[in-house]
Order: sequence, then C-alpha cells, then structure tokens
Amino acid sequence: MNKVIIILLLALFFVSGKDNTEIKSIHVLYCNYIYIGETDRDCNGLKKRIPTMKRDIIYDQKGDSVGVLIDDHGVLDSTLTDPILLKKIKVEIDKLKEDTSIIYPVDARISCVITYWGGREEKICIGGRMASGIYYNGQPQKRNNRLLFLIKKNIGYYYWIDKRYLSGEGELNDRSIKRDSIVNKYGEKY
Repeated sequence: MNKVIIILLLALFFVSGKDNTEIKSIHVLYCNYIYIGETDRDCNGLKKRIPTMKRDIIYDQKGDSVGVLIDDHGVLDSTLTDPILLKKIKVEIDKLKEDTSIIYPVDARISCVITYWGGREEKICIGGRMASGIYYNGQPQKRNNRLLFLIKKNIGYYYWIDKRYLSGEGELNDRSIKRDSIVNKYGEKY
C-alpha cells in the first residue's frame, strides 16, 4: 500500500513539474483563403467549415464552358503539440508588446487557443486581410513576424494561399527568418 502511495506521489510530482508557463497544445481555427469582409469578425466568429471541393462549371454569355470553379474555401482546424515548436512559439509570445496605437477590431482569420500544462488558457487572434495583426488575450500587439511564421507554417496556412498573395505575407519577406521555400497547393514556390 505504501509503495502505491509513493508511486502516485512521484507521478504527481513529475506531472506537476510542467506548470502554467509551459504550453501543452495550441488549437487553431483558420480561414484557408484571403478575403475582404464587409464586417469585422472576432475570434469567436470563426467556426470550422470544411471545404466541399464541389466543382461548378463556369459558362460565358454564349453558354460555352470557360472553366471550373472549385469550392475550396473554408475554416480549417489544426492542433500544435510538438514540444520543440511550442517552446519556440512561447519564446515569441513572451516577446509580444502591446500596441496602443491600434484602435480597430481584429477581423479574425486565425484563432489560437493556447492550453498550458497547469490548465490555464490564453488566446491569440490573428486578423486583417493578410492575417498579420496579432491580438493577445484581446489586446492588439506589435507585429511579430517570427510568431506569425511559426503559427502559419505549422498549421498549413501557406499551402492554401495563391502565390500572388504569398508575396504580401510580410513574415515571408522578413530576411531574419531562415526558412525553406513555401509550396502552395498549386505547386508554386515562394
């Protein structure tokens, strides 16, 4: 009986060694397309929607087929759990600085729920047309290209983005970030 209690206490000790400062996971919802919305969407407005991939034939005024439109727009989800990646993300979170000059709402494109080992949760909301504005627990932050890159790359965000828009992703043009080429679903490299 005493051995069981000791084993339980040791297990509790080792589990509790991970605390409220170490990230356990990050659950992410993200729009897999670029758009300009008529109204701003907050982070709670993102709801998972898998693209139907339905194909519709496009016809010109004469009735001739001129192409195919594929419904590949949606809100996808991803969960980041790699401890090395999570430590890198935590380093960048700790570098965030509030930006009091921003007075507009977030217009969410990416919603991240950060869960710590101790059970605490925090939220990062990334918004704007090119998904570059960072809101940490509801407060606007100064741009952090490395954080944007780490999140977007590891959730598969860049895969869905057309090359002409990839060039507008500021973090991909930041020469201080060492990275391999990004390849989107069309096989285009950036």
